[in-house]
Amino acid sequence: MAPTLVNGQGVLVDPRAFRMQVPEVGELVQLRDPREPGRLLVKRVVSVEEGEVFVLGDNPEKSTDSREFGLVALDMILGGVVCTFSG
Repeated sequence: MAPTLVNGQGVLVDPRAFRMQVPEVGELVQLRDPREPGRLLVKRVVSVEEGEVFVLGDNPEKSTDSREFGLVALDMILGGVVCTFSG
């Protein structure tokens, strides 16, 4: 997620962020990798479709995101990133 996040940096995620609303364009979200559900990703929402979102990493040259795995179902999103910190 560079330049927003750097290697070793942590994130605080609010798991209640999207219980009553869908993520908005531009928000950072934590989600399960659709291809490997045990792997967690942090991506930026680029568009919100009916029940799905298109997400991109902030470092497009090195990011695994919706360009590879397609739209992400809203139930794969674990929460919204509310802050970052150095680990």
